[in-house]
Amino acid sequence: MMLVAEQRIREVCPAASVHILTSAPELLRHFFPNAIPVSAESRRAWLDARAILGRCRRRLPDWLFRRLRSLEDTLWTAVPRFCSFAVGLKQRVKGQTRSAPSRFIAEIRSSELVLVTGMGCFNDAFSDSALAILDVLAIAMRYGIPVALLGQGVGPIEDPELLHRAGEVLPRVSFIGLREGKTALPLLASLGVSPSRVEVTGDDALELAYSGRSGTLGRGIGVNIRVATYSQVSQELIPRIRTVLERVAAAVGAPLVPIPVSSHPGESDGGTLMQMAAEAPGLWKGNFQLEHPSRLVEQAGLCRVVVAGSYHAAVFALAQGIPAVCIEGSPYYSQKFGGLQAQFGPGCEVVSMAEPDFDRRLEGTIRLSWDSAEGLREPLLQAAAVQIEQGRAAYSRLFENVGASGDKLKSLNASRPKRPHTISRVS
Repeated sequence: MMLVAEQRIREVCPAASVHILTSAPELLRHFFPNAIPVSAESRRAWLDARAILGRCRRRLPDWLFRRLRSLEDTLWTAVPRFCSFAVGLKQRVKGQTRSAPSRFIAEIRSSELVLVTGMGCFNDAFSDSALAILDVLAIAMRYGIPVALLGQGVGPIEDPELLHRAGEVLPRVSFIGLREGKTALPLLASLGVSPSRVEVTGDDALELAYSGRSGTLGRGIGVNIRVATYSQVSQELIPRIRTVLERVAAAVGAPLVPIPVSSHPGESDGGTLMQMAAEAPGLWKGNFQLEHPSRLVEQAGLCRVVVAGSYHAAVFALAQGIPAVCIEGSPYYSQKFGGLQAQFGPGCEVVSMAEPDFDRRLEGTIRLSWDSAEGLREPLLQAAAVQIEQGRAAYSRLFENVGASGDKLKSLNASRPKRPHTISRVS
């Protein structure tokens, strides 16, 4: 998502110098050689410094907490250096050494636009991360800086604090581009966001996969399984899925192809897929660890159908005209896959782990998708092309509407909601 976002920013605003706040500058340079890495420590310091209420915040009445938070925002906006000095003094008393939080405020204040690029963070599964980003957006808007969000997955949200904060901040955002509109549009409307400020543009990553598509369908069955708390897929389910996959692969004479999307510790797709392949390694073809998203596109392109336990495994398939069979077991993924299905129609099928005949349904859906793949290819590619054009148009209109020149332009990117967020600055 970030690769595509940076490319689009450079196309519509070639004068921009892209600064990306990161905790891994060397890795950032590998993917973005023309971008300038900025340490994420200043943002973490600011987020920590703003928590003046500490651990007692959850015990305060809602009305009191919100008033104190508003006062805190006002102080950081009006006298950031004084606030930073006070925080630094507190750190020295405690013997802590941290980056000055005022550096982050200086980054925000020097911007023409704060842009949150593609991610799926505004939901209950990542509520702490979502609240942190909303705090950043609130500060930016207090300085009168336009804020926009593109390529976003929004919801499900039932957490009272997140709902209230989203209702405070999101209606004031200049523009929101959504991955899907089936559930995100009603949710944003309930939060008071004007329909005139929202558009469904699809996922930014579609363009990367679409541009790398093969001329023909492959012969493999792609596999991605996400074992994580937010997916609610447990290790106990792995043998059942593996049995189904091996049975279908044997029936159609296809190799199983690993589609590892996440390499994040604790939810590594590659590790899970290697575990699945251990008992029958001869059935598998491809690498279990991939060093660049383009390699993931290539590997997905070897497939005739992809069984996806994570959102972007399905995206990388559908954008290449390859049917996706999506396995969902949590409200988080139910909404994500339901929205993706609404964007692509036939060719994107969802199988719920809650169904009593899950194994039979999964096998039947994979077989049907395999048999229907040729007829589904063109409609899926057309759906991807439409969304890519909508996404590109949204970037162009956004920069025209806010009048961003590139002389002083900033992008806030939080595409990895599982770890401290990356902040991109274009100035």
